[in-house]
Amino acid sequence: MDILNFRSGTVTQPTDRMREATASAVVGGDPTVNELDESSVRRAVEIMGEILESCEVGNR
Repeated sequence: MDILNFRSGTVTQPTDRMREATASAVVGGDPTVNELDESSVRRAVEIMGEILESCEVGNR
């Protein structure tokens, strides 16, 4: 029985097909991913605003 090794790239090596896929990937080209990123940042800013506001009020 073979032992599978799922450690990081320091142990495993990508195949030529994997290298080609990485090299041809479009960065920032997916509108759905971009929209998710933007909405996540907006929500994080809202949450941080609520936390900071409550801390500020609590420290008075």
